[in-house]
Amino acid sequence: YVVKDYEEAAEKINYLFENDDRLNKMREELRSLADDLSWDNHARKIREELEKVGML
Repeated sequence: YVVKDYEEAAEKINYLFENDDRLNKMREELRSLADDLSWDNHARKIREELEKVGML
């Protein structure tokens, strides 16, 4: 992500600091996304698919 408008970025950051509920919701969603995109999760999914087709 490239910040082109620093004033707008600062406004968004201030909004999050002033709205704990929204910030916490974003944290939860990002943690879930990070877990889904982890290498361990990808490896597990690949292993499951390989097992399905009898390659493991």
